[in-house]
Amino acid sequence: MTRYVRRRLMAAQSKGLLAGELSRIEKVAKAIGSLDREFLYARLAVHEIIQSPEIIHDTEALLGSDHRQLFAYAVERLAKLAPVNRALLFSLSLAQGNGLPMRDGIWSCVASSLASELETPGSISDSDIETLVKTASPYIMLDAESGQSVYRLAHRTFDEHFAQSFPVSVTGRMHRAIAGRLISEAERSIPESHLNPYTSQFLPVHSGLGGKGAWEDLAGSRVLDLLNPRLVARNVTRTAFGRFELPLPIVDIIVSQSGLPGSSTRSDTMNISIVSHSSWVRAISVFRGRDGDIKLASAGDAGNVQIWDSVTGAVTATLAGHTDWVRSVTVVPRPDGRTLLATGSDDYTVRIWDPEGGAELAICSGFSGWVRAVCSFIDPDGRTILVTAGNEKVVRVWDMESGAEQALLVGHTGWVNAITSFVLQDGSIRIATGGDDGTVCVWDPLTGSLFAVLKGHEKWVSAIVALPSKDGRNFIVAVGGDGTIRIWDPFTGSQVAAMARSEGPINGVTTFASSSGETLIVTGGDDGVVRIWNPVTCDEVGALSGHAGAVTVVSAVKMDGGHTLIATGGVDGTVRIWAPGISTDR
Repeated sequence: MTRYVRRRLMAAQSKGLLAGELSRIEKVAKAIGSLDREFLYARLAVHEIIQSPEIIHDTEALLGSDHRQLFAYAVERLAKLAPVNRALLFSLSLAQGNGLPMRDGIWSCVASSLASELETPGSISDSDIETLVKTASPYIMLDAESGQSVYRLAHRTFDEHFAQSFPVSVTGRMHRAIAGRLISEAERSIPESHLNPYTSQFLPVHSGLGGKGAWEDLAGSRVLDLLNPRLVARNVTRTAFGRFELPLPIVDIIVSQSGLPGSSTRSDTMNISIVSHSSWVRAISVFRGRDGDIKLASAGDAGNVQIWDSVTGAVTATLAGHTDWVRSVTVVPRPDGRTLLATGSDDYTVRIWDPEGGAELAICSGFSGWVRAVCSFIDPDGRTILVTAGNEKVVRVWDMESGAEQALLVGHTGWVNAITSFVLQDGSIRIATGGDDGTVCVWDPLTGSLFAVLKGHEKWVSAIVALPSKDGRNFIVAVGGDGTIRIWDPFTGSQVAAMARSEGPINGVTTFASSSGETLIVTGGDDGVVRIWNPVTCDEVGALSGHAGAVTVVSAVKMDGGHTLIATGGVDGTVRIWAPGISTDR
């Protein structure tokens, strides 16, 4: 690095760009070379010395900075040269995909839209961009996307510099401004030309980041009809669906992209039917794919597990191998960051899958009955632990690395239908299991110790879930054949609440955080209604109708925007995505 700095500074001196004795250049080169910094730092430091030659005589501030601080210094220097430079650089930090193209004036359009927030000139030309690219070359990188050249910031820390400059609310306004400017520029050319690829691909993304107002702007424009409806639907689902009232043109796109009949936009039950099975749906699991998209895994009486795009309903993989009903699907997190799936079936096996490619990775056989429930967690030592249960009336704990059975938990006197894991305040892991004997058992899965037997249900327990409280404790919610919802303190073994409304058995339960910060309970049962409950007041606060028959399973879907949707499956063969509490007058 010392040689690089010396060579660059001496070359600048020979061209008359830098004044200073060779001894001074040598001292600066050695000082920079002795620092434990990335090579990028040396490149930026040399550039700033050449651009501001006086620095070479006082390098204390330079040597005490990192490349992020050098970038901050460069932004201020460039903004003094031309105020538009701040907006041009900031716009690159908000760019989506690989960067912003100059073509069709996209970069200047995006930068101009930030003038109000950044207090910079609103008129930006291509010549301004060309000048900046030359004077800020170490900070900007040329790339390509969709058949055109694009520009982006050269290092992620440069993006971070701008991200830390404003609160999220302000950057949200900036994205709305960007979306609005892209819309107005595109409308000028309708119908004479096609949209620039950047607008086609990333206008829905900016709209999503811009919030409710940005979606309203897009819904009221002619540009909406020129966008790929799949991209619009995907970004609505990620950022808006379930958070606020959507404009009707946007709702129409979501419904059309579900590709299936039965979607609803009634004011209190907005849902999308995205999956259609040929038979009952008995299990749903939600995971994030390697591409960052949220995927659904659903299974049932057909024996296959389908992996679905959560927006379009397109099948991305089919996991085939089971020879009987699949009753449970669970996400298996791996220490290396991969996500696998485990499935339990009436064919007496548990199978491990790669949900991306559909490969079957392992088969756990030797069970003497149906496998009705599967759960996984990572223990304090970083091992992935799998827990299985079913008609054998016992709970088995497995080490995923070795495949060895770690513990056999004996306590239930009937079939075991449900398992969930949770963490105590001291960090130790517990599991809760529910069965046909009407009890919920609380275990230490690593030692096999039985801590509590929770009694109260008059019939079988069909599903259980952990209910986090504000003070850090976890309670247990159990539902079952007696149509009640019971909440237990697993530490004391006491029942703290009970609720009942369903006509018939309750088959599924999950929890989610509402927009107000409350944790609510969601249930689905034989009456075909998805019900939402407040566990503090024990009141029913919502009822969602749409399934044609019993609801068999419910699952929470945490979206990128911080909001939660609800996925449900039923005997009608559909999986529905719900936005609880949304209002769309239609």
